[in-house]
Amino acid sequence: MSDRTLPPITSVTGGSGGLAATYDRVRDLADDFDGAGNRMRAWAGAGARTLGNGDLIESAPLSPLTFADAELSVLAATTGPRGILPHSAGWEADAVVVRATVAAFDVTDQIVRASFEAIDYAIGLQAGFLIGRGAALSPALLPVLARPLLAGVTAYGLYRALPPHLRRELSDAAGDLSAPARRRLCNWLAANPEVLQHAMNGGGGLLDGLALGAGAPLAVPGLAPFHPSANDAAGSLAGLLDDGRPVVSRRPDLDPESSPPPRNLQELLANLDRLNELSDQDHPENNGTIQIQQLGSGEERRYIVYLPGTDVMNPLAAGGEHTRDMLANGRLVDGEQTTHGRGVLEALRQAGVPPDAPLLLAGHSQGGMQAAHLAATDSGYHVTDVVVAGAPTAQVPSLPGHVSLLALENAGDIVPLTDGEDSPDQPNRTTVRFDQHEPEVLDNHDLHHYVAGAAAVDASGHPSITSALDHLRTNGFLTGHDSAAVTTTFQVTRAH
Repeated sequence: MSDRTLPPITSVTGGSGGLAATYDRVRDLADDFDGAGNRMRAWAGAGARTLGNGDLIESAPLSPLTFADAELSVLAATTGPRGILPHSAGWEADAVVVRATVAAFDVTDQIVRASFEAIDYAIGLQAGFLIGRGAALSPALLPVLARPLLAGVTAYGLYRALPPHLRRELSDAAGDLSAPARRRLCNWLAANPEVLQHAMNGGGGLLDGLALGAGAPLAVPGLAPFHPSANDAAGSLAGLLDDGRPVVSRRPDLDPESSPPPRNLQELLANLDRLNELSDQDHPENNGTIQIQQLGSGEERRYIVYLPGTDVMNPLAAGGEHTRDMLANGRLVDGEQTTHGRGVLEALRQAGVPPDAPLLLAGHSQGGMQAAHLAATDSGYHVTDVVVAGAPTAQVPSLPGHVSLLALENAGDIVPLTDGEDSPDQPNRTTVRFDQHEPEVLDNHDLHHYVAGAAAVDASGHPSITSALDHLRTNGFLTGHDSAAVTTTFQVTRAH
């Protein structure tokens, strides 16, 4: 793919060039100021030792004037108004100011975030109350109806946020939009992702409003009475269904004929795209398939785990034999382990992956959520890198310091926005947004867009991107020179 066809990168957050890394460097600067002050105080102490030197004191009667000059010079250089000691206090005062400034920025960020959380919750609560009051929903139906209702409220919220000309087009079309109108709508969504993000973030208030509108607090066993975020609502509803236990099977019939190691990020996601096609709509019998690629041999072994996205979108199918379903999405959004995640760990055990071998988890959509979750927990394996495409990851608040996460998000892809939060800005987490959106919103989630976006990432010179790719290369995942690479296919299903 030539540079002329690469999709433009619209933003890069986090990573070595991100705000959090900058804050860390500023704090390091404050530590340097403190260190300088400490050294200057130590030098000031040398003045007292110099004045107390026996040879200097014995010379005083012989040359009192020069002794006085020497004494005054030493005092001026150490404890005088322009001496080392007052300057040391200035350096330490600067350190205090720098730390206080960074702390103020942090507190301001937290206040802004908390304010948006409260506003989003209140809007969702009001919408949910009106729906609950009008429909008099039974609590037993909430697990089935919550997602469609959330989609409806989100669509209405988006409609209200659209510019007047787009609202008129939607009203006149009565749901049957022309291709130009769909293109204009998708362009607006791609340019204003925060609108959808805030709409989704009100999901917790929506569920609580449904309960209040129905006339009484929810009394469904296992359902919490208060859901401050969409994550809490999704996890609470998912907790009403049995997640079962994983059944892991080898699928040698689906092993690739060749298994070249990826030379770059584009080839890594192309491998994931080929795996994703094994369980397309025409092949539901392959749902839950994952692949584990071994690179190298002996002590040089390292592994890549490829994790596709959701297989079954119908919420009524949640809890069936397919582990990559909406039930898993709900649990992952709430930061909980899934049957599919436990199946991935069992597949690693069956593949003979050593606990200390470097491990890269590469996932699309739900697979990316699963990868981030496994990297953040004590899985028993040495996860060093995570690459996610089109996946929300804010539900994982932090990662171990040795783990590097690189996330790709396509403009117009609504899936990364469904957790209602921006991906955290952290030194070991880099989020790259690129723009290859189409008129059809759902098409923007397709993996082939992320393969193209990965090519743009490979060609970028942004410091955060360079650091993330260097981390992958250092751990031996993007070499493309290992003839010993072997890929095995496993399938994870659910049993009750």
